[in-house]
Amino acid sequence: MTFPLETEAAIRRQMLDMCLDYARLSVEVVRELVLMLDVLLKDSEGEAKAHVEKMHELMKRADELKNNVLAEVSSVGSLLINREVLLRLIFRMGDINDDAEAIAYRLSGSIERGLKLDRTFLEGLATLSSKILNEMGKMREAIRSLNLNPESTINISNSVDEIERDIDIAHRNLELDLLMADLPIHSLLILKDIAEHLERMADTCGDVVDMARVLAVTG
Repeated sequence: MTFPLETEAAIRRQMLDMCLDYARLSVEVVRELVLMLDVLLKDSEGEAKAHVEKMHELMKRADELKNNVLAEVSSVGSLLINREVLLRLIFRMGDINDDAEAIAYRLSGSIERGLKLDRTFLEGLATLSSKILNEMGKMREAIRSLNLNPESTINISNSVDEIERDIDIAHRNLELDLLMADLPIHSLLILKDIAEHLERMADTCGDVVDMARVLAVTG
């Protein structure tokens, strides 16, 4: 059985719109993490809790949207040729949210236990998270362009590659500084773990952009 091309195109646009909504939520999750690190640098630990709560709200909405996407994909079945790529795209963005939540959990746990993390390294983490937020914004643009101008998706993707290289360098330098620092072992482990989660977020964002490239090329 064959289906009209316009039907498949309409379904694809609808699914990409849902992916874009999910991308917006993921960007907001990471933004809350950036804001949390910023208030910790200002010693406003009470404000940090509010950002964690906002992250949880956003992630709950993201989970609901993911379930809607799964239901939609299930309902259209073979009508959507690139359904596997779209599903992987959603799940990979979910991995970014999970890493952001893990970082927030470690920071919140440190606050609750009265642990003061080294300010210099907090600044490094804040800088790294801001770079990732910038990368996430480009990721969202790449997904948006799929419905508007797929050719521009490639250009946006190339700019993400440059941002990711910058993040890799920043992460390596931060990790080396941590290893050379004279810090209590518990602080060192927490800071190193957070840095690794941030690096994984950046890599995952790159994976999502690669999937957008595939969708742009395959139409």
